[in-house]
Amino acid sequence: MNPGDIVIVFDCSMDTMVRRALRRGQVEHRADDCEQAICQRLETYYTLCAPVLTFYQQKNLLCNILAEEAPENIFVKCCSVIESLQ
Repeated sequence: MNPGDIVIVFDCSMDTMVRRALRRGQVEHRADDCEQAICQRLETYYTLCAPVLTFYQQKNLLCNILAEEAPENIFVKCCSVIESLQ
């Protein structure tokens, strides 16, 4: 398998994504990172991406990485997936 033959998707709960985006909004002083806006963006993402993810899953090209952990742990998982392609 080549690197272009796989799609990596990061799976984490809606609560985790909202919490991370709210933290980003505080750090970067982003007015558009309020909880309501974040939830709306995530709903749009799920609606639009579901068919794409299903397509790649049916072709056995989708790799889900659980992304509830610390960023450095998620990075290690990503490296492992990429190294397995070589």
